[in-house]
Amino acid sequence: MKVVISGSFRKHLSDIIELKRCLEMDGIEVLKPNNIDVIDNQENPEFIKFIGEDTKSEYVLEQEYLEAIFKSDAHIIFNKDGYIGTSALIELCVGAGNYAYTKKEYEKGLFQSTNSKVYLLEPLNPKYFDQEVFHFVQYLLMKGDVKVGVYQMYQDFGMFSKKKIK
Repeated sequence: MKVVISGSFRKHLSDIIELKRCLEMDGIEVLKPNNIDVIDNQENPEFIKFIGEDTKSEYVLEQEYLEAIFKSDAHIIFNKDGYIGTSALIELCVGAGNYAYTKKEYEKGLFQSTNSKVYLLEPLNPKYFDQEVFHFVQYLLMKGDVKVGVYQMYQDFGMFSKKKIK
């Protein structure tokens, strides 16, 4: 099984790395992040880069992330306390098979098929989103395009965790 983890590396890097380690202990291949060692990104300290990414632009790294989502079986959005940043929200929508960010755009059919299933770490917290985005993600949850919980992912793929995971 192949997984991508998206989320705010700047806010939750140590927790994301811990989740990556837990998944790998269970035999799950984590495509992204594919490294745990961070480098000093002097060009943009807000954008986390890992060893081996120092010569790559942010655009190239974001494209690599999107490509990994298309290759993955599952896509975990690490939304601790219900927070999802802009990049992770875009990745959530792509992982759910569309480039739409509102229900109106979704209904227009801005889709691209993915093999990935999307899982939020936790339910969304409405205080972090404008109402339209919040309702759109709720709509994706209602349709089953997005689910909540890494434990749910394990169940969906018929797997068992060696370590307690939410």
